[in-house]
Amino acid sequence: MTVAGQFCHFSLRWTVNALVLCALGFGGAAVKGGSDPVAQLATRVAPSPETPNPKLVAALKIARSSLAALESVEDYEAIFVKRELLGKKLVTQKMFLKLREKPFSVYVRFLRPHTGREVIYVEGKNGGHLLAHGTGLEALAGTVRIHPTSRDALKDNRYPITMLGMTKMLRKIIEQWERELTDHDVDVKYFPNAKLGSVECIVLETTHKQSHPGARFYRTRLFIEKERKLPIRVEQYAFPRRARQRPVLVEEYTYLEVRTNVGLTDHDFETSNPAYDF
Repeated sequence: MTVAGQFCHFSLRWTVNALVLCALGFGGAAVKGGSDPVAQLATRVAPSPETPNPKLVAALKIARSSLAALESVEDYEAIFVKRELLGKKLVTQKMFLKLREKPFSVYVRFLRPHTGREVIYVEGKNGGHLLAHGTGLEALAGTVRIHPTSRDALKDNRYPITMLGMTKMLRKIIEQWERELTDHDVDVKYFPNAKLGSVECIVLETTHKQSHPGARFYRTRLFIEKERKLPIRVEQYAFPRRARQRPVLVEEYTYLEVRTNVGLTDHDFETSNPAYDF
């Protein structure tokens, strides 16, 4: 079974009413007096090239609510799974992650492939370099210092380690939707009963009806955990090259078994930590 098959299960029930209700109260809001929030929103925002797409406005409210929930998260541990299209190959990596927001600090231990490889990055330390060691023959080189945006660091990654984490992942989606806000070609769907493994979540999905220079991705999916409002997965798909062709997954980032505010210290991001193999 693929990683997607293991972790992603959709409920395909969606209504525009549910999307706007969720934007107003992050789900489950009751409408008193028989008022229709969709009709109210449509009345306030008449479609035109200059006015915002009302469904995208609603999606942004939900995304910003999730960003607000992250403000109380100082650090976390998680299983991080990423799938990225590198050249013509979809590459999957799974790792154990420790992340601290301030100062921005990351520790990862690869689970597969490259089992046992470890990487540490701390903003403002080590001359701006990440510290890493491999296993097997790679271990003969010992701990190496690599600049996060160097060719070596990005050989198997679409983004540098400085872009890792739920907050930065979510900010990228918010910035994307803000750029697309007046694009009425963007269709928005809301899945209120999705699951990621056993974790109940909602999914926001945006799709461009046609390709144009300002649209980087054909389809975007954002998974938000219901209980804690944490953004735990993003999927990005390329535009199909032919009609009726399935869109190709370009990048997917998933945070599983997230434990927040565990009290990470400087020692969690030091090569001298005896729990590590540096």
